[in-house]
Amino acid sequence: MCCDSTKREYERFKNSIVVNQFDEVEVMQFKKSFDELHESHLPIITIFIDSFGGEIYSLFAMMDIISTSTKPVATVALGKAMSCGAILLACGTPNFRFVSENSTVMIHEAASFSFGKIEDLKSDVFEAERLNTKLLNLLNEKCSKPKNYFQKIISDKKHTNIYFDSSETIQHGIADHVGIPVINSTFNIDVVSSNESIQNSEDATKAKKRTRKTSK
Repeated sequence: MCCDSTKREYERFKNSIVVNQFDEVEVMQFKKSFDELHESHLPIITIFIDSFGGEIYSLFAMMDIISTSTKPVATVALGKAMSCGAILLACGTPNFRFVSENSTVMIHEAASFSFGKIEDLKSDVFEAERLNTKLLNLLNEKCSKPKNYFQKIISDKKHTNIYFDSSETIQHGIADHVGIPVINSTFNIDVVSSNESIQNSEDATKAKKRTRKTSK
């Protein structure tokens, strides 16, 4: 039973990328998987994100890799897309960004941990401020929001972590659809909720019955 479950999970994700961490090791695996999918017959590259976040520089590396794609890139928040994960979610191709119904998305200011000489600490603070400005400006751009949109939200919330449910994620433009994308045999990408799945199944059954009647 365990082996069957593992096999099903493998089949589900083998033609996609799953991001849990943002670090140097993950970047190398991300690049390898991305290149393989980019060279495959698949017309869409799908990235599932289930992450608490990680290193900003690794996020930038993944963003640069995505920018080289000649195919649409679908990003999907599955469970959680926090910190770097939220930014990566927003970096999907417009209209190909998804958040599952029960996912949580979190944004915040850049965090830094430093030690050393006074002048080194000053330099590190400057770099943290640069990264924070860059990240929030990128988020404004990817979400098609005006200048300082997310800066104002963070300021109004007293610079604390800000959590969004799926509908709020759509409201702020971080994703386009609530649901998990399904790529059918003709490679059209769609979002299917549980109610839609039931309706689609009923419609398909009716269509089959009509086909049988016609063929008689």
